[in-house]
Amino acid sequence: MTHSTTRMLDIYPERRLVIGRFAGPIDYQDVIAWVQDAMGEETFSSDYDGVVDLRRSMLKDARPDKARFLATYTIDAGFTQGRWAILVDRPKETALSYIFSSIAEGRYPVQIFSTTEAASIYLRRDLSDLLPE
Repeated sequence: MTHSTTRMLDIYPERRLVIGRFAGPIDYQDVIAWVQDAMGEETFSSDYDGVVDLRRSMLKDARPDKARFLATYTIDAGFTQGRWAILVDRPKETALSYIFSSIAEGRYPVQIFSTTEAASIYLRRDLSDLLPE
């Protein structure tokens, strides 16, 4: 059985918002490629807030050192200065997201949530039309 990874990037300049959605098995290279794709888009701005939705994905080769590397990578690349929400619903992804956020928070605000509603409250904008539960 083959599992394919889906990586989606949506940028909403009128909302000053970036959304990343992942589905299927993913690894940290998929997330790094997504960051690079976002930064390469003409409509992207590091001032935008964002959401990364991992609820339909499963992290492969998930280790704390890779979560720390990814956080350092986003900081060193100057990826964002906005507020970010990470949506997760599995224990492993939740734990690794907290490791990521503990490092990234030194540079930009990032919080972990399990629902679109909670992420909406944190980002102070309604995300229900963009990220259905």
